Amino acid sequence: MNPCGKRNDQSAFTIVEVLVSSVIFAIAAVGVFASIAAIRSPSMVSERKLTAAYYGRQILDDLRTKVDGRNWVSATSTWNGGSDLAVGTHSLGTTTINGTAYTSAYVVTQVSGTNLWQADLTVNWTEP
Repeated sequence: MNPCGKRNDQSAFTIVEVLVSSVIFAIAAVGVFASIAAIRSPSMVSERKLTAAYYGRQILDDLRTKVDGRNWVSATSTWNGGSDLAVGTHSLGTTTINGTAYTSAYVVTQVSGTNLWQADLTVNWTEP
């Protein structure tokens, strides 16, 4: 406005316009950040599942290196090469990887009517 009380064609933003645009921007920013947080959570779950799978694979690979046919006495006997592959439940305790605690255990059983043994591995973790 000019000194005579008349409005010029070249006027600035009013305080109300600035406040309204700030509120609109804040609402949009909250929506964007909420979307990012919603996307990140399933991503972390997938990362933990993948880590558990790789950790389990590492355990099974380690057990596989301990298998030697010379240590099996007969189809009805148990493992004589060490306790890692003896029939029964084996708890490996808790291992922390990237800040997540993974608890693992495996069960060794003889497949009925065969000369085969089977190891079933379970890896557990708690989602935060």
